[in-house]
Amino acid sequence: MSTQVSAPLYTYSRISGFRPINPDPQEPTSQKPESGLINKLDRLLHRKSATQSSLTPTHPTPAKNPENASATANESQPEEPSDPISLRILTWNIWFENLLKQQRTSVLIATIKSLNPLPDVCCFQECTEGFELQLQEDDWWRKTWAMTKCADQFAVTGSDYGTMVFVRRELVGKMEFKAKAWFEPFAISQTGRGLLVLELIPPKSKHPLLIATSHLDYTPQIRATQFASAISTLSVTPTGIFCGDTNIDTYPELDPLLSAGYVDSWFDTNPDSVNSPDLRTVGVTFGTAGLRGSHSSNKGDGPPRRLDYVMTRGMKVKKCELVGDKPIPKEKWETSSDEKESDLEVYVSDHLGVLVDVELA
Repeated sequence: MSTQVSAPLYTYSRISGFRPINPDPQEPTSQKPESGLINKLDRLLHRKSATQSSLTPTHPTPAKNPENASATANESQPEEPSDPISLRILTWNIWFENLLKQQRTSVLIATIKSLNPLPDVCCFQECTEGFELQLQEDDWWRKTWAMTKCADQFAVTGSDYGTMVFVRRELVGKMEFKAKAWFEPFAISQTGRGLLVLELIPPKSKHPLLIATSHLDYTPQIRATQFASAISTLSVTPTGIFCGDTNIDTYPELDPLLSAGYVDSWFDTNPDSVNSPDLRTVGVTFGTAGLRGSHSSNKGDGPPRRLDYVMTRGMKVKKCELVGDKPIPKEKWETSSDEKESDLEVYVSDHLGVLVDVELA
């Protein structure tokens, strides 16, 4: 079984820096001096739900007459099922390549900002501390998202790039979802990979939704152990999502997930694609973006194929689409005029993002 490593969700402020949200009181913390501040923040985020809870009696008031008895009996009946909860999940390998990195990150932010509605959760791969810093410096991003922190993961993996999860702050504020995250390094990995897990608990529910993202290794035998680890982690709840850059060589590598009840969100919403002889060549996410042209450094990509997936279990997939398929206009490049006049095309990433709408019962 994988070891869980603390990887809290934080809000970020220019004044106070990182501040964790929804700390788990049962987990030991090394930040004892900040515990009062953390508890105050947690109470502030959930003051409304706590107040409502304190006003709700633990047991129904005993009835004093038949009419009251009937009313009390009706009040004690199980509540009507709540309306389904809709969520948008975005996974994107954002490419650690340094070329035009600031411009590419700015366009990534603008691309996500333009989505309507916004994603509720963003799962990114190939994140660096420089990328994280640019997000912190963007006013809209800082005010809109709670995030995991690169350093929490890098301290475990020893890598200089990894995965990050972002949760829309409105989800854990106004909408009263509970959220926490942790990291599970894979027992076997060539490159310090692991599983970054987000737990979301909707209001008035005790059943969590687990969203796990990863950037899997390059060897099929090692990937098989990593898929098994992800399935084991997510098996504790009937609703789960596994997403990220799988690096798979053949589609049958996903069979363990499919056998465990997971649904390929692309095929679920594009059923005609299942007739393709190579299931990785539909909904292509890699090999069509990045750097394109005679000066392209992407020539070793190989044939276009689908490496990025959102696999769901216990929910309804409403829509699945790709984002980031347009090159960045050359007037936004901060580079030499010679490069601008070349036939080179530059995209946000060498991968496309996968955006999925799901509905929870």
